[in-house]
Amino acid sequence: MAANKKRGTAVGSILLIVLLLLVVGIKKCYFSSPTAGFDTNLNENEVRVKLISHKMTYTAHAKCRMKCRDIDAGEILDVLEKGVLNKEKSAPNGDKCPTFAFEGKSADGQNLRVIFAGCDKTTRVVTCIDLGVEHECNCK
Repeated sequence: MAANKKRGTAVGSILLIVLLLLVVGIKKCYFSSPTAGFDTNLNENEVRVKLISHKMTYTAHAKCRMKCRDIDAGEILDVLEKGVLNKEKSAPNGDKCPTFAFEGKSADGQNLRVIFAGCDKTTRVVTCIDLGVEHECNCK
């Protein structure tokens, strides 16, 4: 009788461990960070390649700023491809997605800063700033 009781306790303990592992696995699957798959310790060129390799989307705020400042998608991509990473304006360990600020000149001479968010398999353009001119934009 004592052997059966010990065996039952061992089986119960094993089931409890399996259940806990299952709960942890489900939590990681359904509640994973949007930065999953995006290494925030990359150097500047690795960040650039990673952001360029993903599908690019634009927030409503970025679209508004681009329109107001007469900046097109080609200029945004040029800043990412040829610009310099401003680490002080970047947040590689951001709450939602790591953000990276790249700065460079556009073809028409604008000195731009573009904030890119690296979320999963998407590069999101968050905003763009003309560092040389103060524009009157009504973007929220």
